[in-house]
This record gives sequence, C-alpha cells and structure tokens, in this order.
Amino acid sequence: MTLRSMRIAAAVLIAGVAAFLLYRVVALPYHCNIVRTQAEQKLGRAAEPNEYRAAEMAREVLRDIDHCLASDPTNVALLYVRARAFRILGRNEHAVAAYEQALRYDHRPEIYIDLGVAEYAIGRGESGVEHMLTAVRFLPWTVNYIESASARAQVYHRLSALYAKRGNLLVNPRFTREALEGTEMQHAGTGLAASLAAGWSAYNTTGTLTIERVPSTYPGHKGTMLHIKTTNIDAGLMQIWGDWGTGPSKVITTAKVFVNKGAAAIGSGHLLNTGYDGISKTRGQWEELRAPSGSCPVNQTWLVASTYEGADFYVAEVRADAVVSELPCDTVTPPPQ
Repeated sequence: MTLRSMRIAAAVLIAGVAAFLLYRVVALPYHCNIVRTQAEQKLGRAAEPNEYRAAEMAREVLRDIDHCLASDPTNVALLYVRARAFRILGRNEHAVAAYEQALRYDHRPEIYIDLGVAEYAIGRGESGVEHMLTAVRFLPWTVNYIESASARAQVYHRLSALYAKRGNLLVNPRFTREALEGTEMQHAGTGLAASLAAGWSAYNTTGTLTIERVPSTYPGHKGTMLHIKTTNIDAGLMQIWGDWGTGPSKVITTAKVFVNKGAAAIGSGHLLNTGYDGISKTRGQWEELRAPSGSCPVNQTWLVASTYEGADFYVAEVRADAVVSELPCDTVTPPPQ
C-alpha cells in the first residue's frame, strides 16, 4: 500500500468515526427527544375513556421508544414513559421493572409515587406504601396520585407517625431564645415582622401590636414569657414551621395563656388557611388552651387576639404535637405562583 493510499484510508476511517459520533452524540439524542415528546402526547390522549384506543396508543408508544432505549438504556425520561405505557396496558409487573430501572439513575418523586402505586396494584403493599411515602415527603402533592383510599390512609399514618416522634413541632416554644435586642417591640404595619423570640413572627392586621419580653410567672416555669397587646383582631404571634403542602394531617395545639383583656385564640393549619381552633374563656388567671388543628396538612401555628377590640395577654409556652392518624387531606395543592 502506498503512502497516498494509506492517507486516503485513514481519512475515510476518520470520516466514518466522525459520522458515527455525530449520529450517536447529536442526531440520535435529538431524534429520541422528539420520540419522547410524541410518546408523552400519545399517553396523554390515552387517558380518554376509550379503553381499546388507549391500549392501542400505549402499544404504539412501546414500539416507538424501543430503539431509543436500546441505544440508551439509562434514559430516565424514556424509562418513565415505558412504565406509564405498561400501566395503561395493565401490565403492572412490567411497569414496576421499568420504574425500578429508572430509579437507578434518578430519584424523582413522580417515579417513586408511580412505582408505589404500581406495586400496590400487584400486591406488594409494604414496598408500595414505602415508595409512596418517600414521594410524598419529597413533593407533598404527589399524594393526589394515590387512588387507593387504603394506600393513602397508610401513607398518612406513617407520615404522621414520623412527625409524632419529633414531639413539639414548634421551635423556641418557651421563647427563651432571642431574635431582637431589647425587651419590647411594636409592629404598626400589616403582615409578618420579626419578633423578640427566635423562630416566631409578629403578625398584625391593622392598628398596633406590642410584644414585651418579661420574666415568666407561670407556675414551675423559669425564664421568660411574652406579653402581647393588640388594638385589633387577628394580631399576635405566628410560626411557619413547614413548607407549603407539607406536614402532618392533624396536630394538637396547646398554649398557656393569661388573659387580661379581650380573648386569645390558637390555631394550627395549612398556610393561608389557619383559623381559630381554641379560644380562651377566662381572664385574670392562667389557662391552658388545647385544640385539634382545623385544616390539613398542618405547617403553621398562630396565637392571636380573637376579639375585634384587640387583646392583652401573656403566653408562657406553645406546643404543636402531631397526632398519629390515617386521616388523609382531601387535596394537597402546589404552592401558588
């Protein structure tokens, strides 16, 4: 072979390798991304009531994505599409295998929740509930995809048990840790503001909210308590202790209060949906307010004036303890945009 022939052969080889790499690195991934998008659209249409048409679309999807998965068996998006198609066909064992393969490469909440649902459908209840629980802890509104009432109840039971083990879900329940210097603050605006106690916010509607740090007079307590004076209703203390959509389905809220004027109310619930769960009944003496939460899930606690003219009261301690319960929330929505 001449030198010229060797150069030509080398050039042809290099061109071939380059073409192959271009196909594998650029063309094939681009093609498979289009295939995935089209497959997802078909699966969306497969949700229609016509079971025969849905099954036919699911089979089409499996055929469409087969060559892409053969070239890239680690493609999580395509593995997830394959599992969904198998579920539409009622082949839950195959769907479980596809979900499990996808979890080797990515731990998305939607994979966990769908794997759990598929496992539950084939009698692998224990593993299914654990996978559903993992998803709900990551992304709370995935609980809406659990169709089985029994499975959803088991998930909430285990979730609430995890919260119950933590004891008081509130931070700084006796106000011993300071957030602001000084012994008194005022909040004349609306909404939330920093308070004297770490972990707690001052919450005001209208008028003036005054919070004072004073030595505790509650029997058996040492340290400090807070003196709350408001000129309007719904002003006082608030603690947001969980993210939107997270938290147990039920808690018991307890507060030790001494009311001088008006009345104080406690409440625990979901952000933007917390009301009065318990209202004080006495004045001039220590009283323990205790009540179950009124909305679900629970991630916020407040202690506020419940009378329109405001209130004047002391608070020595607040607790929010999860109740082990199978009570599921009706719907958990994503946070507002």
